[in-house]
Amino acid sequence: MARHHSTGQKSGMRQHLTVLLAAVAVLLLGYAGYEALFAEAEYQRLTVSSVAGEVTRTDATGAVLPAGPGDTLHASASIRVGASGHALLVAGQGAQLMLEEETSVRVLGADRRGVQIELDEGRVQARVQAGSRMLDVQAGSRTARTEGGSFRMARDSDGYVRVAADSGAVDILGPDGAAPLPVGQRLDVTPNGAATLSEVALEEILLEVQWSHPEPGNTPVPVSGRTAPHARIAIVGPEGASEVRADEEGRFQGEVDLPVGTHSVQVLANDGLSPTSVQTRSMERPAVVPVSTTEVRFGG
Repeated sequence: MARHHSTGQKSGMRQHLTVLLAAVAVLLLGYAGYEALFAEAEYQRLTVSSVAGEVTRTDATGAVLPAGPGDTLHASASIRVGASGHALLVAGQGAQLMLEEETSVRVLGADRRGVQIELDEGRVQARVQAGSRMLDVQAGSRTARTEGGSFRMARDSDGYVRVAADSGAVDILGPDGAAPLPVGQRLDVTPNGAATLSEVALEEILLEVQWSHPEPGNTPVPVSGRTAPHARIAIVGPEGASEVRADEEGRFQGEVDLPVGTHSVQVLANDGLSPTSVQTRSMERPAVVPVSTTEVRFGG
């Protein structure tokens, strides 16, 4: 009788163990299903964390909608920030992208490893904590990448691209492969792919101006100088503004129209990454002095 009771206990324990194992299997399958259905979906998107000013997003259908906190951006979606605005995008914990005014980006893709963004125009600031997902920002022929660092990237309407590494490890991917961009360095890339490496301007960029002395008349007055490579130069005078672009060595040559009198002239340099540098000079255009003639008569 005791033997029969012991056998029944063993049979019951086996049944309990079988039920327990089955329950564990169900939990594991449920967790795997959650990871497959929900966690993976979470990796495949960006989230709008905050906005200011006019910010719109375009979804996969092409519909343009106001963007706000909590909105999700999947592959092929885009977001645009208007004047005097900004938007902060986050990809999980530790990876964020700040879009500044007059900036538009498009989501190329997102997965467990990281997020790929294309910068169409404007300026972004990327920051990724070590151990977070990788963040790629593509502009033209170059892509800035970090898995634990921060960088700034700008692209203007003419296709000039600038990247500056601010902290951590930042790599630049281009036609010749990948190369590190040291902290404190910046890369300037022309629309045809030519690249120039220089130091980052911590405050205003360099701006040296050679001012010419206006002569009498109405010919334009030359204005030249040196600034950051490929920076945009605006020369503002009393009759309007003109724009030129610095060359790969930062040298520029422009001119300003000056009527007769004393006028204030400004030269502004902007590289898309650093604050605008401004030089101002008071310039005087002298009046044309009439040439006097003396009439001499002969023979009375």
